[in-house]
Formats: sequence, structure tokens, C-alpha cells
Amino acid sequence: LLNLWLIPAYGIIGAAVAWAVSLAVVNAARVWQVRSLIGALPVSRGMLTGLLAGAAALAAGLAAGAVLPGGAGTLVAGLVFIVVGDAAVVLALGLRAEDRMVLRALRRRSDA
Repeated sequence: LLNLWLIPAYGIIGAAVAWAVSLAVVNAARVWQVRSLIGALPVSRGMLTGLLAGAAALAAGLAAGAVLPGGAGTLVAGLVFIVVGDAAVVLALGLRAEDRMVLRALRRRSDA
């Protein structure tokens, strides 16, 4: 139904929006089903941290694009904004044991 409504008005963008909405509804129904049958949420603290860090990185990138002028320097500055936004949220929420293990392995690999 969304395709029938959105595609004539918005073309390929309407198809993409309809597809995204249908995926979101199906996934929300699956989460509700797992919650009602098993009593568990299929989301961990690490997933929420990643989601929040990604949202912060997106906001930082959009802010950099709105504030900075165009050009190659803007691309580099935007990348810095994105990395700093992501890292700030991850560090503010705290590193998990798995995160520290990966960092130690990377540090050992770079020392070798």
C-alpha cells in the first residue's frame, strides 16, 4: 500500500521510504514477538551504545556539513567531527570488557 501511495508521488525515493517503513514494522513485530514469547529483549547494552554513538556521529557529520564551507578540507574536517562524536559517546558510556580486549589486541599487533 505504501508503494502504491508513495511511488507515483515521489518515484524511487517513495519506493525507498516504503521499503524502509515496511522493514521497520516487520522488525518491530519480531521484537514484540520475542518479548511476548520468551520475555527477553533482543537488544544488549553494547547495541544501544553503538546506536547512540552512530546517531552522535551522524549528527556531528550533518553539523559539520551545515557549518563548514565546501571543498576537500570540509571532507577531512567532517570526518574528524564524525570520529570525535562517535568516540565521545562510546567513552562517555564506558568501554565494555570486549572493547578493551579488542583494543589490547590492536595495541599488541601495532607493537609487533
